[in-house]
Amino acid sequence: MVLLAYTLVLSRSLSTAGVSVYLKAKARASGYTLRPFVDMKQVVVHAGKGGDGCIAFDRYFCNPYSGPSGGDGGNGGHVIFQADPEVVDFSNVNSVLRAANGSKGLGGNRHGSNGKNLVVKVPLDTQVHLLASKEDSTISAHRTDTSSLLWTLVAPSETLIAARGGAGGRGNAFLASANQSRSVEVLPRIGEAALRFAERGAMGQSRRLLLRLTNFTDVGLVGGPNSGKSTLLRRLTRARPRVAPHPFTTLQPHVGTLKILHRNNDKGGNDSVKLLIADLPGLIEGAAERNAGLGAQFLSLIEGCRVLVYLVDVGTFLTNGSRAFSLAEITAHFACQLEVLYHELKLFNPRLVNDTGRTSLVIGTKIDLVVPPSSGQETLHKLSTCLSDAATQAGLLSPKVLLISARRGDNVEQLVEILGNMGFDDK
Repeated sequence: MVLLAYTLVLSRSLSTAGVSVYLKAKARASGYTLRPFVDMKQVVVHAGKGGDGCIAFDRYFCNPYSGPSGGDGGNGGHVIFQADPEVVDFSNVNSVLRAANGSKGLGGNRHGSNGKNLVVKVPLDTQVHLLASKEDSTISAHRTDTSSLLWTLVAPSETLIAARGGAGGRGNAFLASANQSRSVEVLPRIGEAALRFAERGAMGQSRRLLLRLTNFTDVGLVGGPNSGKSTLLRRLTRARPRVAPHPFTTLQPHVGTLKILHRNNDKGGNDSVKLLIADLPGLIEGAAERNAGLGAQFLSLIEGCRVLVYLVDVGTFLTNGSRAFSLAEITAHFACQLEVLYHELKLFNPRLVNDTGRTSLVIGTKIDLVVPPSSGQETLHKLSTCLSDAATQAGLLSPKVLLISARRGDNVEQLVEILGNMGFDDK
């Protein structure tokens, strides 16, 4: 028996054969404001400048010309990116990152302190790209070359020095030669030019970088504009993307967390797994090739997802027409929607559609516009057959098909059950 639990807008309890699904609503804290998910950010990093060396001389009452004693300057701080599993996006990363400068050297052979490193926490699977100039301000989501890729942070606490601090300048105590400083036959003159010399600290590195998040989510929701992706994400998680009855309501990706509890009869307890679900802006024809629309620039979010959910708008098509459609026309329309999605994903990364290790789900949405509650089973069966045939025509690899209504809640618990049986326990 599987026990599934997830957060919905309404509080209620449902049950299916062999499965208990508890839908429990939990309100957001007062004052909570929705912020977009930032999966890509351009930053300018400035490492710290090295401290200057010091020009100084020791003077004792018994030996006024004791020699040079200027200390070295401290090294500038580095700018370091560190992968942190608790960080989910780049919303808290500043656009300009500056490490501390090193301190100047002092007399009496006292060296300056090193500048403090600036450690910036970033999510796991963060790619760091080098931008050559201001003109090269963005990296397209469908860009395949890796010439500008510096590193990918994949392991917890893994670090990358994005900009190295400048070396501290050496003081005149270091630069003075042995003859000038230690000769017992010729005492050094303070006025000698060789002793009145110290190095300036080196400038730290300055770079323009692009941070991009990849392989982040477990489940990716892809579909055309106004296909019900945001409504489904609101139904499954506490994420609250904007919902409106017009295309391109979603302008930024949103990510929600679905918690699934599995009853472990061997241990007598419950095992839980959290799935990250990404809602991307709608994909349209030409998104990957001509960068049309908004969805293609965020497809890197779902490159590593294990379940790809294709959403097909069923209800709007069937209710907008002034006549009844034949099953062949319905199948052709569904296939057209899926072919656009399949083509754009394949252009972006062929592995998204050809990887046998990735499960595909085809979800028909908005069936509340077609059939009343708890009825219309024959109609749903015909629509399910049409959707399955359309998926085959579009070239999807053995997809599972399901008709749902995220607004009314029809078959949502079945969708959660399917996701719960996808083998995410080994995450």
